[in-house]
Formats: sequence, structure tokens, C-alpha cells
Amino acid sequence: IMLQEVRLPPGSHRTVKWCFSQICPDYDIWMEEGREPKGPPKDRRDHGFDCGLGLAVITMLHRRVFNAAKTAKIEWMQGSQQRTLGHLARGRVLMLGMTTHSGETYRCVNLHQAGYSDTIRRELVWENLSKAILDSRLTRTIIGGDMNAASPGNRYGYSQNPITDHMRQSADEALLEFSKKIGGVLISPLGPTWRRGD
Repeated sequence: IMLQEVRLPPGSHRTVKWCFSQICPDYDIWMEEGREPKGPPKDRRDHGFDCGLGLAVITMLHRRVFNAAKTAKIEWMQGSQQRTLGHLARGRVLMLGMTTHSGETYRCVNLHQAGYSDTIRRELVWENLSKAILDSRLTRTIIGGDMNAASPGNRYGYSQNPITDHMRQSADEALLEFSKKIGGVLISPLGPTWRRGD
């Protein structure tokens, strides 16, 4: 199970993990949390991106399938970029190395990609993820989550604002290019995964 854009009050990481473990006792819970900067007070919404709450991705692995003792978090961003730019991706990407009880190894990436207008953060994520995946190309990798993009021609139910059309197209093309670069198969839902008011 992969969850994205989970909002957390400051200091609640352990409590949230414990709550999930009580609700889903058969699952091993993994979290990656970051904090979005606060916007000006007059612009803040109760739970918007600029409200100062933590932003997390959560991955839950079923213990009957995956060996919890052999699951480990993988640092997918390396070197100087991790030190200088890592804060841009905190709470948005969680990469795990997993082994099934039958001995098969996988990598799982839970991703909440930056919005189509945030080109710098989007490129940082695609660049570093593709390097991490290609460096271990013999290991099967499952990537799931909110890409904030769709394969070209498969964008249903989203904004059709002509002013931002070029940014949406750029995000869609970047997703397709990333998928081709890593040799992936891109599967998009046939319907919108989000609608205003949900």
C-alpha cells in the first residue's frame, strides 16, 4: 500500500506510525517525512501546501509476503546533491529494498512528484531516481504514487487552463522520458484520480 501527500502535525511521526500499525497489524510501516515552507499568514489555508504541516509518503508492506527483517530504506539521492538539495525532496520519495519470503528481491519507490509548475524539484527527482534505478538495473523496481503528470494523451479530468498547458505538457513529457530512460512500463489510470471537492 502506498500513500502520498499525508499531512502530519509537527512531531507526530512516531504516533502516526503507531496508529497505522494498530489499524493494519499485518503490515510493516515505512515513512518519509518532510516539511513544506510556510507561506505568508494571509495566504495560508487550513491544510494547503503552505500550512506548515509535515508532508509524508507512507509505504506499507504485508508481512506475509515481504520479510520485514530484510527490508531497508535506500538513499536514492547521493553526494553533494543530497546535502545541498535533499530538502527539496523530503517527504516526497521513499525507496525501499525488499525481499519476499521466497527470496525474490525488489525495490519499491513511493513517489509524490512535484507539481507541473515546479520544474527544478521535478527534474531533481527524475535525475536522481533514474541514476539510482540504473545503477541497480538487475533488481526489479516498482514505482507508484502521484506523478503529477500523465503519459501524453492520457490526462483526464484535470485542469485545461490554456495558460498552463505548456507546463502540463512539459511534466507529461518528462514522465515519459524518465520511463523510457529506465526501461519502464508506464501505466496510467483511465480516469482522474482526484477531483476538486473530494
